[in-house]
Amino acid sequence: MIPGIVDLLQGINFSERSKGYEVGLTVRFEDRDALANYGRHPRHQEIVSYL
Repeated sequence: MIPGIVDLLQGINFSERSKGYEVGLTVRFEDRDALANYGRHPRHQEIVSYL
């Protein structure tokens, strides 16, 4: 788990207005610092590399 994440939701995009996106993701953070740290966190970078 990445510190500072309060809630994380993901799901398959079923909208016809998807513009090519297949998955949606919503992340809620404790504060702005948690958001800033999320992007560079190694676990997040693993997912970015995978996608």
